[in-house]
Amino acid sequence: MSPRNGSEQKGEWENLRLVLLKKDGGTENYPLAAFPLTVGREPTNTIVLKDNSVSRVHARIDLAEGKVIIEDLGSSNGTFINGAKVSSFVLNDGDTLEVGNFMFSVEKEGAADAAPAADLSTRTLSLDEIATATRDLTRYTPASSVADVLGFFQQAGRILESAFVLDDILHGILDLSFQMIPAERGFILLVNPESGEMDIRAQKFREGDPGRLKTEAKLSKTILDTAVKQSRAVLTTDAAHDERFGGSQSIVSQQIRGAVCVPLKGREETLGAIYVDSRVSSHQFSIDDLKLLASVGAQLGIAVENARLYESKINAERLAAVGQAVAGLGHCIKNILNGMEGGSFILEKGLDKDEQNTVRKGWDILKRNSSRLKDLVLDMLAYSKPREPVYEKTEGNLVPAEVVEFLGERAAAKGVTLAFEPDGTLGEVMIDSKAIYRVLLNFVTNAIDACPAEKGRVTVRTALPPGGRRFQIVVEDNGSGIGPEDLAKLGRAFFSTKGSQGTGLGLSVSYKIVQEHKGSVSVASRVGEGTSFTVTLPLLDPESG
Repeated sequence: MSPRNGSEQKGEWENLRLVLLKKDGGTENYPLAAFPLTVGREPTNTIVLKDNSVSRVHARIDLAEGKVIIEDLGSSNGTFINGAKVSSFVLNDGDTLEVGNFMFSVEKEGAADAAPAADLSTRTLSLDEIATATRDLTRYTPASSVADVLGFFQQAGRILESAFVLDDILHGILDLSFQMIPAERGFILLVNPESGEMDIRAQKFREGDPGRLKTEAKLSKTILDTAVKQSRAVLTTDAAHDERFGGSQSIVSQQIRGAVCVPLKGREETLGAIYVDSRVSSHQFSIDDLKLLASVGAQLGIAVENARLYESKINAERLAAVGQAVAGLGHCIKNILNGMEGGSFILEKGLDKDEQNTVRKGWDILKRNSSRLKDLVLDMLAYSKPREPVYEKTEGNLVPAEVVEFLGERAAAKGVTLAFEPDGTLGEVMIDSKAIYRVLLNFVTNAIDACPAEKGRVTVRTALPPGGRRFQIVVEDNGSGIGPEDLAKLGRAFFSTKGSQGTGLGLSVSYKIVQEHKGSVSVASRVGEGTSFTVTLPLLDPESG
């Protein structure tokens, strides 16, 4: 950062003095009259500051063309004007000067006599003042230009608007803040709704800072309580000697020099705080840093509240989905068990009367429902977790032909004509053969079941659309068709057009397998005329499509 420019009018230096703000609340005056003056630790300096934070000859103050100029003399810890490090600067009434651990104000003679010197080591902003700082961004005047500040807020706005995961928002804002705030450490804390305690949800440490503390994040509870419980933004540039925070063990043990803490205010309550601090004088904070961070905190509080509402909505939807899944599974299993119970009854009746036909009938019912139960379990396993296809090269017409052959007897038993029309130009494809076999088995079985007895027709055909990057498998029937209200529900878990005869997972699993192949399923249907399912898959390289 660089401070604002001083006045160039001659005579402006007259009656100026440096007022040292002592730790005990007192002051000591140093008139700026006999030039040049030097500031440093050695007794030969005009202003002697006996502290190791000050270099032997730290800075020189001189007069040039009617202006008082301070020049840093290569000091170890730097010279700061209005919170910004400088090498040379024109001093004016109202400026603040930091040399090591010492704070001065630049005043005209008589100004301090009229009113007590302000405590420049501490600033706070109320919520109203935070709102004013947020509305009037162009009046932020640190080293960065107005364009830089507006650019910062544009980036912050993009983070707040585009991210939905709360931790992503918090880490993004903290990373962005480090680009503008000279902090050594930074934390975002949120109030735990259950315990009421402050939980650290994001933290950052500036790379390369000496003596950086990562092992334990001790923060000043007093500063945090001021921000959260009083809803005030806090700045302290001399935390160890600030009468409000000086007794804090976290500040003393970690040698915290300066800190900024701002509240995250939601619509009704304070949700947490942004806290940054520094232990070295080269990373000092200014009132402008406080305003910037307070403005960000005001927006972030609303974003945290929105993110929590979004998370609550997602959790509610998940619970609803779990409830739907349990209800759907219970319904499916109940129907299967009813079928098995009926088969057992018929089987037992046949055994009692020694009727082989009755025994066979009961046994067939048991086998059929046992097969349904097996399919349900397999569908549940396939639907419950993501699966990467096991790709292999195979002839594009081979899997559809095998499905048609396998279901031939089932179609014939119902009087349905099942035909396969292969595309002779379709060569090798790259698919998970077992998975696609299961997809087609579901589609063709459903097509057969939808057809009228003795009059039904199911056609399976392959096609190679123009472009040569994808191929299609079409399953078409002349069955009962699917109503418009049900078309949109196809592929949804536990939805079935077969009533109690379907599990509602077959189509869901089929859609999922096709999506895992980076393919798609399209459906065309007319009630009373029939339905056509088209599976479109990448031809050879699934990543290329």
